[in-house]
Amino acid sequence: MLIASRQSSGSGSSIVDDLNWRWLFYVNIPFCVAALVAAVRLLPKDTERAPDARLDVLGMALLSPGLAALVYGLSEAGDGAGLTSVPVLAGAGGGAVLIALFAVHALRRGENALIDLRLLRRRPFLSATGGLFLYTAAVFGLMILIPLYPQVVRGDSPLDAGWLLAPLGLGAIVTMPLAGRLADRYGSRWLAAGGLALALCGALVLTAIGPNTSRAVLMGAVFVIGLGHGLVAPSLMAAAYQGLPRPSIPGATAGANILVRIGSSIGTAGLAIVLQLAIRDGVPGTNGNLREAGSAPQLAEAFTHTFWWAVAIAAVALIPVLAVPRRKPTPTP
Repeated sequence: MLIASRQSSGSGSSIVDDLNWRWLFYVNIPFCVAALVAAVRLLPKDTERAPDARLDVLGMALLSPGLAALVYGLSEAGDGAGLTSVPVLAGAGGGAVLIALFAVHALRRGENALIDLRLLRRRPFLSATGGLFLYTAAVFGLMILIPLYPQVVRGDSPLDAGWLLAPLGLGAIVTMPLAGRLADRYGSRWLAAGGLALALCGALVLTAIGPNTSRAVLMGAVFVIGLGHGLVAPSLMAAAYQGLPRPSIPGATAGANILVRIGSSIGTAGLAIVLQLAIRDGVPGTNGNLREAGSAPQLAEAFTHTFWWAVAIAAVALIPVLAVPRRKPTPTP
């Protein structure tokens, strides 16, 4: 993988440097177990569930492997496999076919489908989830590129590189508590558009960085992205539920979350492919392999080229965001 192509040297990065990389996943197990126990004990029972409602087994059998195959195919492309290679075509192509079959099945089954795709006929849900899909594709792609940049271009340790993402969380902490109150007062459309504009400003700074750009500039740009993120995500999720009848909210929640996960996966894999191609073209003889790359300015240029792609995706997200209704429609029974 791209991120594994540089050797880590920092003694403080205990998981990446001192333990097996699989511990990045093992450490999550106790938190997942605790969350599962808390969900069983604390969440109220679903008393409004229709008595004849059943799990959409066919939908799950189509969608789950379809998403996994699609992400696998894109990941193989991001790992350096050719776009016409068997893993990429089989994974991405097969996944796309399964997802298309799920869409046909879901439209036929309606509200009893794993995801009720008829919700996409509602303007608030379509515009909000469309904006979230594109926005998460851009921001999650940036979250992969930002810590990868100092490792590849400047040889920083994984710990030093990982600290660059800390300001994103700090920025979101500042604005996220305000998002709900501001959305109620001014509406989700302009709040999400303002947050997206903030994130774009931070991302634009990243398109102009070089090998000698200070960490303060990088962390400042990431902090601004975090400020925008804290406004975009909550306001668009709230907008997705505007005017929905109460029985449709669980399906809308599942659909919105799945679209966000798909967007983040596609954005991460897609920008990895762009970076791989940019390095291959910008540093002759590497074929996209960072172990063979040597010129820091050329590598930095490959990253800034990829940052521009993230900016473009985020800018396109403004289109559905600006289509979010200004006022909250009255819910239908």
